This record gives sequence, C-alpha cells and structure tokens, in this order.
Amino acid sequence: MSHAPPMAARTIMPDVPYEVWRHITDFLPLKEVKQMYGVNRSLFNIAMDERYRTARLDYLLQESTKRCLSRVVDPGIASRVRSFELRPGHLCKLLQEKKTESRQKKLANILRALVGLRTKEGILVTRARSSIEITHRNVIQIMQNLTSVTTLRVGLVPEEYLHFSHAGPSFFADGWRAFGRTLKELHLDVPLEALHIVLPKHGCKLTSLDTLVVRLFRVYHNLDDDDMINATLLPFINLHHEHLVSLSLESPESIRLSPLLRNLNPMPLLRSFRVQQSFVSLDQTDLTGLEQFLRVHRRQLQHLDIAILSRYTNYPAPNVFFSQPCFQVSFPALKELSIFLCHFPTSYTAGIIPHILQFKNTLTSLVITLYQRFSQEEFVLLVSGLAPSDILRELKMDLFAFGSQDICLLAKSFPKLETLTIQFIGFATNQAVGAWTGLAIFEIFCMEMRQLSFPQWKLRTLNIPSLALTSRDRQTCKAALLSALPNVMTVNGRGREEYLMFS
Repeated sequence: MSHAPPMAARTIMPDVPYEVWRHITDFLPLKEVKQMYGVNRSLFNIAMDERYRTARLDYLLQESTKRCLSRVVDPGIASRVRSFELRPGHLCKLLQEKKTESRQKKLANILRALVGLRTKEGILVTRARSSIEITHRNVIQIMQNLTSVTTLRVGLVPEEYLHFSHAGPSFFADGWRAFGRTLKELHLDVPLEALHIVLPKHGCKLTSLDTLVVRLFRVYHNLDDDDMINATLLPFINLHHEHLVSLSLESPESIRLSPLLRNLNPMPLLRSFRVQQSFVSLDQTDLTGLEQFLRVHRRQLQHLDIAILSRYTNYPAPNVFFSQPCFQVSFPALKELSIFLCHFPTSYTAGIIPHILQFKNTLTSLVITLYQRFSQEEFVLLVSGLAPSDILRELKMDLFAFGSQDICLLAKSFPKLETLTIQFIGFATNQAVGAWTGLAIFEIFCMEMRQLSFPQWKLRTLNIPSLALTSRDRQTCKAALLSALPNVMTVNGRGREEYLMFS
C-alpha cells in the first residue's frame, strides 16, 4: 500500500531558491539538465535556458539556421538566448537577387529545400520571394527580442559585402537596443568597410562590454585602412576603454595596426591582449604602436598572445628580431604566454628561447607554435631554463621526436604540470638503448616507458598526435605510455579507458 509523502517532503522542492537549483545543475551533464524541464518550474526555466543558450543564423539551408528561424522567432525563446552568431551575408544576397528574373529558378530551389514544397516552379518563385521577405522580417524580430544576449558574433566574407551594404543596416539598430546593456563579449569578423554598418552609432555605449575580438580585413585594397579604422573602430574601442578586460586584434592581411594601437586610450582593467600582426621586414613593418601599447599596460597584463605572420622576405637574425623594443617589454604579472611565429626560419626555434625565459618566474601557461619544430637540444635548453617551476600548469610545443627522457625531464622540471600538449613526428630513445638492433624505434620507446612511473606527477591531461602505426602497435604504445602516467585522466579529449580502447 502506497502512502502520500509527508507535507514537509511535498513542499520542500518549491521552497528551494532558484539560485540553489542553478548551483546544483552546474554539476550535472548538460544533456541531463536539458531533460529536467518536467520536475518543477525552476528546473523548467534552467532546462529551457540551457536548451536555447546558443543560436546561429548563417546560410539559410543549414540546419542550425532553420532551427533558429523556426524557434527563436518566439520572443519567449529569444529572451533565453545568451550567445548569438549572425552571418547575414546569404540572406542579404537573396534579398538582392529576388529582384532579378534570372535568379528565379534558384530561389524556387531554395524554397523547395527550406519548406519541402513540391509544386509548379512559377508558384514556387512567388512563394520564394514572399518567404525571403518573411525571413528578413523574422530576423529583425529575433534581433529585437534578444534581450539577454551576453555574447555576439558577427561574420561576413568579402564576397557578401556588396549585398550586405544594401540590406545589412536593417539588422543591427534594433539589436543594439535589445542587448546593448547585457552584451559582454563582441566578436567582429567583418570587413573594415562594413564596420560603420555593424557597430552602434557614435556615442552608443555597451555598458557591460568587457571582451572585444576584431579581425581586420578589407574588401577593396584601394581604400585607406587608417581612415576606415579612425572613423569606426578607434572611437568604438576608446568609448569602452574603461571597462575592457580582454582585447584581441587580428590582422591576417597587411593592415597597419601601429596607428590604431598608438591612439588607443589606456585600459585600466585590461588583463588579456592578443595581437596578430603580419611581418614583411624590419624596415617595412611598423611595431612601434605595439611597443607603446604593451608598455602602457605591462604591469597589468596577465595573458599575452602574440602571433606574427611572415610574408616570405629577408629575415633578420633571430637575436636582431627579438631585440626590437616591443619584445623587450617586461610583464611582472604575466601568467599565460602564447607565441605563434608563422613561416619563420628554423633558426628562430633557438632564437626564441631567451625571449621566453625572461618570464619564467611568473608563467603558469606556455604555448609555443612555430613553423619549425624544436630539436632535442633546443627542447632541453628551454625546459632546463624554465626549471624548476612549481607554478607552470600548461605547456604546449612541437618537437621533431619525443622520448622517455623527455617525459623524465618534464616530470622533474614541472612537478605540478597539469596539461601537456606535445606534437611530434617520431619517437626518440636513449642512446644506449637506441644502439640495440632488431627492434623498431617505437618498440624501444615502449620498453623504456614500461620501466618508468610517475605517481607523484600532477599531470592530468595529455594531448599527443595520432600515432602513425598499425592498430596493434598503436595500442601497445598507448598502454606503455599510460602505464608510466597513472594520474593522466584525459588523452586527446577522451577518457583514459576510452583512449586505450579506441584504435
């Protein structure tokens, strides 16, 4: 015989504050949280918030865009979206093409794909025109109702700019009014020519904005970069300089960043800075703006990410390159350093080591990405220069070969390292063992690893390349490697046991 629960048990769930339920669900898998909408009203709201946390509007035939147009047009759902990605180029293109008779068949095919209609082409063309107009209005309505968005990503490829310049302005004015107070992160991947359309009008401040990511590129190379930047991006950044915590400026093209960096107002809260700068030569690449910006913010920066993209010219000697003033700035609070040198000569692997070692006393994370890989001697020089370190938690770099002696050196030098990412081409072995005959190098590596164990090493996450071996030999290597690393729980994004089973 069943009994009704006591009154205290029946009323306890409604009495639990929403914040407590929110804290509880933070420990649960996201998939389970999304299914808990039937438990009570608090969990219903949490489940719905997670289900509709992200939305994306891109190419109209993509499933993510279809879902966005069919669901997020509902104001109740739109208000739950926290992260929104808008790439309106395809829609803008269709809005322009619907006026051209030669595109009628294409529009009919698009509508057929969108709604699955099977009817005469002439009727489909009429419906296609109507459908595109409706889609346009729905996008504007969605933008008006995104009242809780904290992250916005806007993207546009150069080929779509001409269409966007005619239809794009209608998307953004309502959006800035809707989420201007809640937006914290803004990612702009649009041409310089489109910034005046995308950004809020001058004087319109996003009061919660603390993270800005901008990728700078052009559609027309005969226009002046500085004029476009000074008219749009510079005043926008300076309007928000007091509250920015993270700033990223990426220039894959030869767009001059120095004038922009020189004219930026000091950012008292800035903690993270990323710059992607093209390099032609010391004479043709202006790095003075970068130096000035880094000196102004050197005492407060905790995360620094520098990417230099080479343009295949006559390279200076590494010691000359790293003696430039922008590389001589000290950062007493720097914790995370990431350096990317693209297409630089082999000599730069050794040349970069003295530059890195100047930050050894504060670094908790070091990511080095070079066009060339470190040799064994260079690897030992770098690790020995950084050691001993009880604060380094993450290391990522590329080697020619990786062996048991390298693992021993890392475990000894960085006892509290938690995440290790090592890309390598082949295995290295100890000289004495390497002289053995009749054994493949990977077999010697496995023998060496079976003789080692690092139970005190704090390493939890390991990322290594896919081993170019037969399935059987690969499994042997995996088992030997992890037998020496008992505390590693995740390898290449998989759990320990899953990684061992996955061939």
